[in-house]
Amino acid sequence: MSASFLFKPKAELEVSTTETCLTGATLPVRVAVRLQEQVKLRQLRLELVGQETYYVEVITIDDKGRRETNTVQRVDTFAKVSHVVIEQPSLLTPGVEAGREVSLQVPFDAPPTCQGKVVDVRWRLRAILDIPGHPDRVREIPLQVVRMAPAQVVGDKDTNASLQAEKSYEDCALTLEVPAAVAAHDVVRGRLLLKAKRPFQVRGIRVELALVENAGARQAFDVVARQSLSGPISLNITDSPTFSFSLPLPQGIAPSMVSPHSSLRWQVRAVLDRRLRGDFNIEQDVFIYNAPEPSRE
Repeated sequence: MSASFLFKPKAELEVSTTETCLTGATLPVRVAVRLQEQVKLRQLRLELVGQETYYVEVITIDDKGRRETNTVQRVDTFAKVSHVVIEQPSLLTPGVEAGREVSLQVPFDAPPTCQGKVVDVRWRLRAILDIPGHPDRVREIPLQVVRMAPAQVVGDKDTNASLQAEKSYEDCALTLEVPAAVAAHDVVRGRLLLKAKRPFQVRGIRVELALVENAGARQAFDVVARQSLSGPISLNITDSPTFSFSLPLPQGIAPSMVSPHSSLRWQVRAVLDRRLRGDFNIEQDVFIYNAPEPSRE
């Protein structure tokens, strides 16, 4: 991906890099400037910038003492990696391209690029041309920063690690097993274990995959996949059925993400639907990552 622009005073600025980069990886960048007239360049620098959009509630009081609460959008820069490519007293020769190839490292703990219903985390590469007496020339390239599942989620080497949630009611005990992490193009496979403590009935049993977003003063919740595990069923004290499920992930979903002001989580929920009574339910988060699988060649 590249961008090339012409400025006044006449200067061509070009920057290029890869479209996708893994958190913690090195981003190769090529930047070049070509002046059409003799000017003294103060600085040419690169910036790798991560920003998030979130929301806050602002309370205002008018001259009559009436309070009003409004939700206001804010944009915050949570990461910036800078590299000076050329600096004063560099005097570039008109008509001659000055090109450099440099590397910028994406922070290891950086949140990935992520756009949900309310969550918005973006990365971009900026090339900044600083010529005295003129406004800075800034050109940007959007970047797709992706990440693997962190070790604290899946363990040091076990990519098949699973998580287990347990919940107990008067009528039954529930155990929900899901994988600790799943690739964005894959399927969430798990099991629901049910142990009856006394006889009871349910109208049905289902499992859902829900998107849970928090962007400060705005939140969003959406069930994106659902699977029926059972219709009407009567359970006795000796019954301990196990239900397996598979929830395909929708195409192009956002990855799990936590940033300074927002978060996006994926949650598997099992629901025992009871007629005219409160449902039995159990939940467990699953980490969704969008980094491409490593080559096996």
